[in-house]
Amino acid sequence: MNLQDNSNPIVSIIIPTYNRVSMLERAIDSVFDQSFTDWELIIIDDASTDDTQVRMTELDSKEDRIRYMRIPRISGKGISEYLNIGLRNAKGKYIARIDDDDYWCHKDKLKMQVEFLDKNSDYVVVGGGVILVDENGDELFKYLKKETDSEIKKYALFSNPFTHATVMFRRDLALELAVIRISNTWKIWSSG
Repeated sequence: MNLQDNSNPIVSIIIPTYNRVSMLERAIDSVFDQSFTDWELIIIDDASTDDTQVRMTELDSKEDRIRYMRIPRISGKGISEYLNIGLRNAKGKYIARIDDDDYWCHKDKLKMQVEFLDKNSDYVVVGGGVILVDENGDELFKYLKKETDSEIKKYALFSNPFTHATVMFRRDLALELAVIRISNTWKIWSSG
C-alpha cells in the first residue's frame, strides 16, 4: 500500500500558507512523520513576504513529493480560491488538508484514513477531532466532532461536521461537485 509512484500518489496533501514559515515547517514535519508515505504535498503560498519562498523552493528541489506553488495575490478571493488551485493540481486519489499552523500528532492518520476509504467506497469524506495546544505544545482542550454517518447528517445543516485539518476526501467527487457548483452559478447568473 505504500508503493512510491510520485506521478500518481494515493494522497495529495494541500497546505495553504501566508507568512508563517516556521509554523509551516512544523506542519510539513508532521507530514513526513506519517507512516503512510505514498503522498504528494502541495504547498500553496499566497505571495508570502517572509522566508517562505526561499525555504519552500529549497525543499521542493530536494524532495520529489513536494510541489511548491507561489500564487500572486488574488484580489477579492479568500483561502478557498487557493485551496481550489491545490485541488485542481492534485494528482492523488484522495485529498488531505492541513493548515500551516496545524500539525498531525498521530503518525498513522493518513494510513487509517486511506484504509477506511478504500474499504468503504460509499463514504466520501473522513475526519477526526482536534487537540488545541498553546505555543508550548501543552494541551488546552480536545474538540471532537460527530462520529457516525447519522450524527453527521443530523448536524450538517447547522454546523460544519468536520475539522478541515483532519479530513481526507475523494478528489474525483470533489472536482465533480465543484464543476456542478460553477455550472449552476453560471446558469443562475446568465438567466437574468
